[in-house]
Amino acid sequence: MFSYETSLREKNRRLLANSRERRRVHTLNDMYQQLLSLLPPAAKRIKLSRVQILREAINYINSLRAYLMLENIEGISAEVLFPHAFSRRIYDNRLQSYRRIFIPSEDFIQHSTPIDNNQ
Repeated sequence: MFSYETSLREKNRRLLANSRERRRVHTLNDMYQQLLSLLPPAAKRIKLSRVQILREAINYINSLRAYLMLENIEGISAEVLFPHAFSRRIYDNRLQSYRRIFIPSEDFIQHSTPIDNNQ
């Protein structure tokens, strides 16, 4: 009787673990599809593996970031218009990006200062 109860508990435990894993995989697949939908159309011509999706996303983000570093219209730097894209913070000996909440005033361009990357 003891071995039957043990095997039944083990079976239920495995069923729950399998269910959690299926949900995790479905969520992960959904996130990859969402990431793929944000990439330029050229990346969607052929079916991409997960690694290829991540590489395409990295390349796209780097190209957008390079574009933001260019001088904007009227000589306004992208660092002023999009400060969160250039923010960095040292945390646990690792360089990590983070977003700052940025709510500009009506005349924020005249009063903005370059970002201090040593924060």
